[in-house]
This record gives sequence, structure tokens and C-alpha cells, in this order.
Amino acid sequence: MPLISTPHLQSKPKARFGGALHGALQHVEALGDPQQAKQVQQHQPVQEDASTTSIGTPVDEVDNGASYPHLLPKVMVPFSTKPGETPRKVQIQRKRRLYACQDIHQLVSQQGLNFEQLSRQPPEYWDHIEVFDDTDHESRNPEQWVPRIPGIPKSQGKVAVRCQDGSISWMDALVLDFDSTGNRYLVQLQSGAASRSITPTANTAAYPSSRTAGAAASTPSAPFWIPRVQLCFAAEDPALYAKRFAAACVAVSAADVQLAHELCIDSMPIDDVPQLTTEQVNRVLTFAMNSKKLKDRLMDTSTLINEANLEHARAMNKATLQALAAAAGTGNAAQGESSAAEGYAAAAAGASVVGVQLLPLVLPPAEPVKPVPAKGTVEVPATYDFREQLSEFSFRTLLTKPEVIHALSKIRLESSKVIKMSLFNTFSSKSVRLEEFEQLQTAATDSVANHLRDNWSASTKNIIKSAFKDVGKGWYNLAETSFETYRFSKLRRFLGLVRFSMEDTLRFLAEGSMRKFVTFMQGCCSDVVDVASTSKVTVDSKDLSRKAPLLLTELVVAPEGGGFAYSTPVETIHSKIIAVFDRAISKLQGLNQLEPGIMDQLFWPSALLLNSVHLQEEVTVRARDALSGCLLASLQPLRR
Repeated sequence: MPLISTPHLQSKPKARFGGALHGALQHVEALGDPQQAKQVQQHQPVQEDASTTSIGTPVDEVDNGASYPHLLPKVMVPFSTKPGETPRKVQIQRKRRLYACQDIHQLVSQQGLNFEQLSRQPPEYWDHIEVFDDTDHESRNPEQWVPRIPGIPKSQGKVAVRCQDGSISWMDALVLDFDSTGNRYLVQLQSGAASRSITPTANTAAYPSSRTAGAAASTPSAPFWIPRVQLCFAAEDPALYAKRFAAACVAVSAADVQLAHELCIDSMPIDDVPQLTTEQVNRVLTFAMNSKKLKDRLMDTSTLINEANLEHARAMNKATLQALAAAAGTGNAAQGESSAAEGYAAAAAGASVVGVQLLPLVLPPAEPVKPVPAKGTVEVPATYDFREQLSEFSFRTLLTKPEVIHALSKIRLESSKVIKMSLFNTFSSKSVRLEEFEQLQTAATDSVANHLRDNWSASTKNIIKSAFKDVGKGWYNLAETSFETYRFSKLRRFLGLVRFSMEDTLRFLAEGSMRKFVTFMQGCCSDVVDVASTSKVTVDSKDLSRKAPLLLTELVVAPEGGGFAYSTPVETIHSKIIAVFDRAISKLQGLNQLEPGIMDQLFWPSALLLNSVHLQEEVTVRARDALSGCLLASLQPLRR
């Protein structure tokens, strides 16, 4: 895959890059930070170590890593631009400069977060924030952010860390590795940031890694793991990251408020709360058991009634809690018009209602009340032509006659019976000789093949003919004699749908039979036989449910007089079972389609066959290889 190359900007294209600098300056001014705009305009580089590059360094002076996609911002621009359009490389450089001059701390503050309250959060807060991280706006996967290719530059970014004074700041860091299962990244602070006394915001000690030793940051310069929400890559849009970080923090706070509110309701006593009346219980049971099968059965509804009483008690306690909060805020619950949040604020200051002291608790925001619709139907726009759409749908759909629906339901019923069959006999109660085993499998295969050829095809054909025999001329005319008219009829599309359904049935039958037979043979071959000597043989049986071996053979004297041999050669066992497998799959070939037999008034130049699973398909080859492998492994002790 070709790599994107962004070389140095030499003295010749300075005019172009001046436009990029002017674009970055306008963007920063739009963010409302004149100081940053002044710094961009002065173009003052930041002093950094020669071996590393901070994301604050002017990127037009950086050539290291300019040809690696994971270090470049994403732009939706073609690689070859037309004359007069901004080249792709120039737009990439503009975005790099724009991202480098933005302050993440300020962008997050503009989203409404209070960093003073954020710095007082316990360490567990940062473990919860990654749970509420919204990954919908993630532009790349971890393999693209941090490629595991030796010799390429490491990705750079800014990491949210807690300083010694408790404040939260974003510091430059190198991204060394990632863990896609936990959506975490291994980072190491750069020399300028590592000199400060910091503590990772995430609980890194509780996240060990098998790839990197010392995952917990024991020293400020040691690598440590952080969640994705606390890392902003240098090639990532800081404005989108600020929204993502702020949204996660707001979601954590809202979840804390909701959990505290639900816990308070669950902790309130329900002994004195009146339960549902008999009329209400009967109404609940009437709606819950409003079906024929439930009415005929004598079911125990005590559990259902207890759940309804518990939900009713919680709802009453919730209303009581909100009323107390409102009364605490105004002194009169009947005349109170303040919100429940104000009531809790007054309760926190020491207000008392009817002898009850409320603890400081913030209620979750009330759900918006949906307006009552004026009509009970959905209004259709005036530009929507319902009659035209209905006519178009009726012209294209097959389900315009009840005969079609009845025929399809009966055909699917017959197909479901075929899917439940099996081409192999997978029931074994006693040991049999190889010839008997082959006869059992051949009989099972021939029985299913005859049913498919004689019963299934004939019953499906009779279902279609009986369904459309009284339809007459039109879309579903069985007596059509013109092939051109038949090509555009709905009957042809219906028979095509039936053909696809029959082909799917054959495929499901073949795949299910192969899966059952391979599983059956693997269970029969699961024993591990260890032949130490002629007098010491151990058998480790893994399938305890099987009582007898599958095949029976005898030890006989070789005709040549050179020793002993088996009555059934070992090579014959493997070849005969594989032949049984191939024969069963081949039996599904050659089934005729129903279309020539139903439309017998038309001329069909050749016989049409149903497509089915063949011996060279991947699923067949994979099943045959699995069967052959387990047979060869089980026959290995017999060759010793």
C-alpha cells in the first residue's frame, strides 16, 4: 500500500503555506483565544529534545514521520487534485498546524466542564469514565493509531494526568502499545513533561499487561496504561476529542446522580405503603394473561403480583421523596413551585419537613414531557403520493393474492421437514463390521435421496398446482403458452423464489448432515490408545456415554504365514468411510427444478437442475479433511 508523503516546505511554496498559517490563525481566533492567535502569528517554535517531537512544534519544520499515515491527520481529499484546487499535501499540513496550535484544556473548558470540581474527584472516577466513552466518532482503530511495525516512529499525543497540586492537565507523551480488548494504550511521558510531579488519572495499577512489564507508573517517566478517552493523538482533531472527553465526564456525573437517586428510593421502607387494590390486581392479571394458552392453564400468579406491588411501592416512595424535596425548598408542599433540585439544596442547608431531615441529594433531571399528539395517526406529507406508491408496491410484490401466501407457508413446512433429516446414520448401539456400517450409511442416504426425488418434489409441485388452479388468466396463469408473456409474469418470479427456497433447503440438509456425521465420527475416534507392548495397552476414553466401539474387526493369521493380520485391512477402513461421505453428498446432485413440470404448456429445451453442495466446495472439503484426520489418528495404533 503506498504511503502518504509530506516533504519539507521549501522557500518556493511559502505563499501557499502562508495561506495555511492564516487559516490556522482564523480558527484559533474563532475559538476565542487571542493569545494563541498571537503565538501562531509570531510562529515561535517550542524548544524540545532532538530525539523527540512535541505536538506543539511547528510541523512544517518536522520531516521525521511525515511519510507515515498514523502521524498524519485524515483528510477527505483525492490524491490527484485538479488545477486550482488545494493539493492534498497542503491540506494535511494545514490540519497538522491547526491541531498543534490548539489548547485541549481550553477546548474542554468551553464544553462546560469545571476543572476545579474535576480535580476533586476520587481515583475511582477515572475508572468509570472509560465505561461511558463514546467511540462513535473514533476515526481509526488501534492498529492504525499505533502500528506494530519495527523501525517506524512512535505515535505522539497528549495525556490527561493529575499534577501534584491536584489539577488536571494534558502533557506530551509517546504512545508505545495498545490493548484492543480493554481499549487502553501504553504511554510514556516525554522528557519535558516527565520532569513534573504527576500521577496518572487512571488506576493503572489495577490493569496489568502481559506484553509490557511495569504497567503501573511507579515513576513519572515509566510507561503506564491509560484509557482511550484520556489520550488525544497528535493526528486527531482536538475539538472532537474535547467533545468526547466532556461527554464522558457528563455521562459519569449523570449516572452517579441517577444511581444515588435509585438507591435512596430502594432504601425507603415499603411496609406502610398501601398495596394494589383487588380491582387493580385483577386488571393487571387480565392484561398479563390475555392469551388462550395462558387462560387454559392454572398458573401461579403470586410472583407476578409481588413484582407489581414492589413497583407500585417504589413509585409511591419516589413521589413521596420528590414531594418532601419540594416542600423543603418552599416550606409548603402544596404551594411549592421550585424544582426538586432546589428542595434538596435547601435540605442540605438544614431544612426539615415534618420532622424529617433530608440528606444532601441531587435529583436527576426530569424527563421531558412529550406533547400529546393532536391525532392518533401519522401525518403523511403533502408531497407524498400514496396512491402512486401503493400502485408501485402492488406491481412489484408477489403477495397480492392469498393463494401465494398459502402456497409459501405449505412449501416452507415441507422444507422444514427435509432440513430435520440426515444423510447419515449417526446412531450406534453395538459394534458392527465395516461392511455392515457401509450398508447402514448407504441405506440412510438412499432413503433421504428417494424422499427428495419422489415425495418432496412431488408434494411441492402439487402444492403450487392446487393453489393456482382456479386463478385463471393474469399474473399467475398456469396454462400460459407464450414464453414472452411468462417472462414478465409474477408466476415466474414466484417459481424462482420457490427454487431458491429448495436450494437453500438442500444446502442446509447437506451442511447439517456433514456436521452431525463428522461430530459422530470424532466422538468414536476420541479414544487415545497407547500400545506399550503386546501385554500392555492403555485406552483413554473421552466419550464416556458411548458403551461399545463403532467397528468390529478380528485378528487372523496371515495367508502367507508371515504373522498376524486384521480381517479388515486398515487402509480399507479409511477409504470406505470417506467413500460413504462422498457418496452421500453426490446424492444431492441431479434434482430437477419444478418450473418445467408446472409450466408444461411451454417448451423447455433442456432439463433444469437445482444447485446444491458439491464435493469441491470449501465446506465439503473442510468436513472431509476433519473426518480424514480423525480416522487416520484413530487407525494409527493398528499399524504398529
